Amino acid sequence: MNRSMVRFLLAKLLLIEAGLLLVPVGIALYYRESNQVFTALFSTIGILVVLGLLGIIKKPKNNVSMLRKES
Repeated sequence: MNRSMVRFLLAKLLLIEAGLLLVPVGIALYYRESNQVFTALFSTIGILVVLGLLGIIKKPKNNVSMLRKES
C-alpha cells in the first residue's frame, strides 16, 4: 500500500469537505442562525483545512495509485 498516496488523497478529501461545509454556512446566514452555529461550523472548517493542508504539504513521489504486476 502506498501510504503517502493514501495520506495525500485523504487530505484532499478533507479540503473538499471543508469547502462543502460552506453550503451550511450560507443556509445559516439565510435563516439568521445564532452565533453558536457559526462557531461550530467555522471551527469544523478550520480543523479540516489545517489537517488537509498538513496532509498535502509533501506530495507523494509516485503518482500511480495502484500497480498490477502482470505474470
